[in-house]
Amino acid sequence: MTRHELLFKIEGHVYRRFLAPHFTIIDDREGLPAPPEDVRQRVRVMVTSGAAGASRQDIAALPELALICCVGTGYENVDVEAARERGIVVTYGAGANASAVADHAFALLLAAMRDIPRFHSLAVTGQWRGDGRSRPIPTGKKLGLIGLGAIGERVARRAAGFEMAVSYHSRTPKPEAPWRYVDSVLRLAEEVDCLVVAVPGGASTFHMIDATVLAALGPAGFLVNVGRGSVVDTEALVAALQSGARRSTCSRTSRSFPRRFAAWRTSS
Repeated sequence: MTRHELLFKIEGHVYRRFLAPHFTIIDDREGLPAPPEDVRQRVRVMVTSGAAGASRQDIAALPELALICCVGTGYENVDVEAARERGIVVTYGAGANASAVADHAFALLLAAMRDIPRFHSLAVTGQWRGDGRSRPIPTGKKLGLIGLGAIGERVARRAAGFEMAVSYHSRTPKPEAPWRYVDSVLRLAEEVDCLVVAVPGGASTFHMIDATVLAALGPAGFLVNVGRGSVVDTEALVAALQSGARRSTCSRTSRSFPRRFAAWRTSS
């Protein structure tokens, strides 16, 4: 029986382990040797992610390609137009990890608001009695959500357990949603204590959180980004952290994580 070949543009260890008994895995990742030309001529399935994507050039190099499968919820770096021109199906796992990401968003928010990393560091070095500054709690605060998809909705429902007043901004209002719609990101940032970003990447959301939005949220506000790193203007964020205009920011993704993290450390 012929084993079909899957072209992997990502590491995807879990997916490889699951698929390897049934398919032949071909690597096409950056930094590795390109697959042989005869493989490229016959491969029909590409496994990628929103971050790794599939460019028009990638697609053109695979004449028999019929399916681009994106693991996770994003497909922003897949040239969908190039795929459409060839009749190639593009799939992605919408909502596949929404609950886990929503939980993680609240873990980040609690860590930032309660300053858990710093207090942990004080405790393990025996200095836990040395700094008694009180920290804010989420209960009763105003939470703003940018994006009310599968992740955003779950974050909003978790906020109810903390008695938070929830508002949201999305491309269009959702009349069925029980939370208040705000018609701009800037206005939402001005109104809330905590801002959680849960939108996909791509041109329409690039640097949606810029210096103006950060200033509107203010130094006492909290920003949590569980969307793509491209949504936040990293340069503006670094500048705000270094100047003291931003005190608390959490992100599970960043376009330049080591540099951002270094700036965050020097500002804390």
